[in-house]
Amino acid sequence: MKKLRSAILPLVIATVGVGSAFATTTNKNTNSVDIQGYLFRPNEVEQCQPVSKFCDNNGAFDCTVSGPGTEALRIFNGTSCPNILKHSVAN
Repeated sequence: MKKLRSAILPLVIATVGVGSAFATTTNKNTNSVDIQGYLFRPNEVEQCQPVSKFCDNNGAFDCTVSGPGTEALRIFNGTSCPNILKHSVAN
């Protein structure tokens, strides 16, 4: 019985270690967080107006919304929305 326990214990420890390694590995896509886009309207009381589109802010493409024209969405920061929101895929 003692020989069996001494043979199984290292196997159990190795299995738990491998399982923990797989459980803590993250995927790059799961680290991205979608950010809500805002339209900038300088002549209105509420200059930064939220829209229902979200982008990941990773990549080189501007996050845009189509309406009468195509407008770049912005990131809300405090009380304004100065920075254009980016997206990893083209709209």
